[in-house]
Amino acid sequence: MKKHIAWILLGSLLLLLTAGCSSQKPAKWGFVETEEIDIAAKIPGRIIDIKVKEGDHVTKGQVLAILQSDEIHAKVEQAKAGLEATNAQLQMAVNGARDEEKRMAQRQFNIAQNNREILQRTYERMLKVFQEGGISLQEKETAEFRWKIAQEQYEQAKAFLDMVNKGARKEQIAALKAAVRAAEERVKEAESYANETEMRASQDADVKAINVQIGEIVTAGFAAITLLDPNPYVVFNLKESEFKGLKIGDTLKSEVPALESSPELKVYYISVMADFAKQESTQEKNSWDVKTFEVRSRPATVIPSLRPGMSVRIQDR
Repeated sequence: MKKHIAWILLGSLLLLLTAGCSSQKPAKWGFVETEEIDIAAKIPGRIIDIKVKEGDHVTKGQVLAILQSDEIHAKVEQAKAGLEATNAQLQMAVNGARDEEKRMAQRQFNIAQNNREILQRTYERMLKVFQEGGISLQEKETAEFRWKIAQEQYEQAKAFLDMVNKGARKEQIAALKAAVRAAEERVKEAESYANETEMRASQDADVKAINVQIGEIVTAGFAAITLLDPNPYVVFNLKESEFKGLKIGDTLKSEVPALESSPELKVYYISVMADFAKQESTQEKNSWDVKTFEVRSRPATVIPSLRPGMSVRIQDR
């Protein structure tokens, strides 16, 4: 009889222990993530120098790599030459032209006329090759840019030749001043393209990957270097039954096994819609589908050793 009672007590104890264990909620786990930033070339060119290596920390504006683009430099030189010629024409119009200056104006006109014809034929050939898929859009646009500048220079040279032969009127001088301003803008535009030969960091970040090598030719838009935002965040999914009034700005207790630390997390984002891809059907009478919401949070204090991919245990849910 005593043995029978002992077995009953032992069974009851096991049932209590089992019930206690089954009432424990499974741990809620999340993962550390961060944003990737692709640094892409805005112009085509050849990589001639790489200033960083994978794992480096870079600051906003820091030069990461340098491109060589002969087309861009040619644009700059052509625009500067056009500005110098237009300035000379303006000065001659203001001061009056001598016989030798008239002969120089005629030579400039002849050169501008020949240059316009050559670049027009070049552009027409490049356009045909572009339509057949033989060259890039950038190369076609460069040929068009040169032809348009040559056309403007021809028109300016013709007007200037007429002016030195007949004498400059106030309207012609005003037009030349406007032409100088337009030439200055073309120089600025060309120089802005030249500045794009330096690929710079858009923000403080860490270098994740270098996707090019020195000597390699890259196209416009190609992501040459990938950076990581140095501000990681924790992502986890909460069932609607686990929310318990959670809202943006709340703090959560957590545990990072890889660092053996227990940082507080501050919620800064909750998805505006339930994720139907993660819905769970209860398959029970008088029940409903349980859906999940993505929640993002950041450590309340900076943790330098926190890395993307680390697991994080959420203790409050």
